Parts: sequence; C-alpha cells; structure tokens
Amino acid sequence: MGIINGISPSRIEKIISDFEIEEEGWTVPEALELCQNSKGYLNLNSPVSSQINLKDNMTMYIKRTGIGKDDFSVRVNDVENYKWKINAMDEDTFENVRENPAYAILEYNLENSTESQNQVYKKENEPKTASKKKKKFSFLESLKTGSKLKDEIKKIESEINNENHP
Repeated sequence: MGIINGISPSRIEKIISDFEIEEEGWTVPEALELCQNSKGYLNLNSPVSSQINLKDNMTMYIKRTGIGKDDFSVRVNDVENYKWKINAMDEDTFENVRENPAYAILEYNLENSTESQNQVYKKENEPKTASKKKKKFSFLESLKTGSKLKDEIKKIESEINNENHP
C-alpha cells in the first residue's frame, strides 16, 4: 500500500456532517433537494464554509440544532440565482433515503409570499419518536435515581454519626 504525505486537517474540506451542535455555516444550494412529499433532503457530504462564500457559491445558511442526523435548520432566502425544482419520490426511494446516513430529512412549507417562498425549516416542536421519548425518560429516571442515592447516603451517614456520637 502506498503513502500520502502532506495531508493536514487544514487541507481537508469540512462537510455538513462534521458540524457540532449549534455550529452554523454556509453551503451550496445543490446540497438541498426538495420533494413533493414536503420533505427536503440535505446532503450531509456537501462542503461548508464558516462565512458566506460567493466565489464557491456557498450561499445557503445551515445550522446544526441537535445531535440527531436530521437536526439541521436551513435558510434559503439568501440564495440568489438558484431555483429548486420539486422532485417526485416514490415510497421505496424515500425509505432508502431515510436510512441513508448521508442525508438529513427536513420538512418545508411553500409559502405564497415571495419573501418567504424559499424558506425551508425543520420543525422544532415536532413530536418526539418513541425511542427519543424512551431515552429522555431513562435519563430523567437516572437523575431521579441519583437524587435518591444522595438522600440514601445522607441518611446512612446521619445514622453512622448518631451511632458514633450518642
């Protein structure tokens, strides 16, 4: 096997999937595909820039909003000279894309006004899935258990102190 010399992190292009929570930046409009099922598909392998970059057409704002694969917010109203077409997608293709780790699935609404016509957004308050609810419940239970353990430790310490100091 051969060797590549001279590669450093500064020479590797950052992509959307590299984003940390609350990190924001700009990508190319082609990273987003819209479908008739009111879903937007964000290609997480698309390049990003920390600033709007007209030279490389990185004019579409994105922000990672959570830890999930689909937790992104996209704002397209800064994008000029680009029009998205609405694609048809059958159910099998949709299932394949939903399972593909290279795509985030976002919801969008088409607005009548020209100003908001290009806005695509992820619903912040959409119902949690059963697995997310279960994880949150488990986490809250562990906090409650931790609190009970602290109370139990205090009780035992108190009993020990009472036994040592009658």
